Amino acid sequence: MNKIQYIKLLEIRGVTNLEQGQSINDSLNKTGGEPTEAEMIKVNELAMKHYIQEVEKENIKLKATIADMQEDCDFMRALEAAGVDNWEGYGVAQDIRDESN
Repeated sequence: MNKIQYIKLLEIRGVTNLEQGQSINDSLNKTGGEPTEAEMIKVNELAMKHYIQEVEKENIKLKATIADMQEDCDFMRALEAAGVDNWEGYGVAQDIRDESN
């Protein structure tokens, strides 16, 4: 089992906070040792829900980043369409960009 599964197993068994200095294994042993098959099914279900929530949070962040990048790209295309690529500072801007990469 991974850490999330162990934590979920302890939650099923009513342990929501570890005693100071107590390891997860110590807590498992005090609450019945290795999980039963029924507990393992529930643990895996809870762990998957946890991971799905984490993926959904990351997906929201990535979608926002993509939207920001699309706006930047659209603005750059508009600037180039307006002739900014003929501006004397355009080459300097490209050099700055290249140095930051």
